[in-house]
Amino acid sequence: MTLAQFLYFDALVLFAFVIFAARRISDDAFVLACIIPVFLSAIVGIILWVYAWSEFGAVLSVGALLAAWLIVWVAGRLAPARLLFVMIYLALSGGLLCDRFAMQAMNPG
Repeated sequence: MTLAQFLYFDALVLFAFVIFAARRISDDAFVLACIIPVFLSAIVGIILWVYAWSEFGAVLSVGALLAAWLIVWVAGRLAPARLLFVMIYLALSGGLLCDRFAMQAMNPG
């Protein structure tokens, strides 16, 4: 796995985590505060997912979604809503950072 593939996989996992984890939050105030991360993750994540599918294939693209779903399934059972909320914002930040370096790895000029 090259650096670009690794970074795209990480970014896709983190963006999918944000979307899947937001569905596990039941508190209304936290749901309202998750609108911006979910919106950003959906827009950037879909664009990244389509590019990763065309560039690296289905294994990386679908594998990232399955990995994120598994992480959310485990974390959603163990973590309270407040911790899940913090994890959503950290995942968004990490996803944007991985995305930035993934784009730079694809075009190092």
